[in-house]
Amino acid sequence: MSAETSAELTARAARIVLVIPAYRAVATVGAVVAGFREHVDLIIVVEDGGDDGTTEAVTGLGDDVIVLRHERNQGVGAAMKTGIAEALRRGADIVVKADADGQMDPEQFDALLRPLLAREADVTKGNRWHHGRELEAMPMLRRMGNLALGFLVRASSGAWRVFDPTNGYVAWRREALEAIDLGDAEDRYRFEVSMINLLTLRRAVIHDVPMPARYGPAKSHLNPLAELPGFAVFLFVATWKRLWLQYFVYDFNAVSLFLVAGDLLTCFGVIFGGLHWYQSIATGIPATAGTVLLAALPTLLGFNLYVQAMVLDISRAPIDPLCRRSR
Repeated sequence: MSAETSAELTARAARIVLVIPAYRAVATVGAVVAGFREHVDLIIVVEDGGDDGTTEAVTGLGDDVIVLRHERNQGVGAAMKTGIAEALRRGADIVVKADADGQMDPEQFDALLRPLLAREADVTKGNRWHHGRELEAMPMLRRMGNLALGFLVRASSGAWRVFDPTNGYVAWRREALEAIDLGDAEDRYRFEVSMINLLTLRRAVIHDVPMPARYGPAKSHLNPLAELPGFAVFLFVATWKRLWLQYFVYDFNAVSLFLVAGDLLTCFGVIFGGLHWYQSIATGIPATAGTVLLAALPTLLGFNLYVQAMVLDISRAPIDPLCRRSR
């Protein structure tokens, strides 16, 4: 470790473990291990069923680097769950995820850990879009896609202050990891998002850490088009599951009332309006102004209640980290 980082960690008595999920990463994983080695106490590389010699590339590097292996490919999430469980077993106070493709910058490591060491947050994530330079360099279609995806993920999880939720440069305090059932996290590319969902249900505090995007030489194994339908279904299910648990099982408050009233009004307006619209087409007789108003008004009121519920949902973001509550 560097002198500055070592002194800071010694003062705070934090044991930091880095977990690297690796799949066919023999060309890059060695450089990733070398880049992070001075910042952490232990590195756990989890080879997820690859057959290109990744295990051999990092075996024997020293006592501070250990290698775990899945015999078959199970996904980045499954690799991370194996690595996190081992890190906690070895006494980690903070667990950090860095991919084996070289896209996570070791120079940003101290910034990522600072809120955790100060007990200001339970989880920290990199935010590539804070200054907007990377967004401006993107094609418009991809930029809009990223912004839309970010909004949908925030809505599904309730982590409204996390602007780059799919960023894989993540660090968790032990208290946050022990507050959830790690087995409920997704095994594949939705791992980071599912972890946010699980942690926000436990009222964990998640901080964005601004950092520039960094693209390594390795190509992604992800096929966005193939993953899109499954990701859409995941977000839809996660949104309703979160709302049900947070506002009807764990608590019942103004948001709960707004959601119930919004559902009733919207369903009435849409069904009533749809039936009369179909009747007008079938008979050729236009609907009266009163009929149109009776369909439109409940729909608009329902939409307004949804907006009010979202505003309250955003305002309910936790500010007291789990790591302080558990002391």
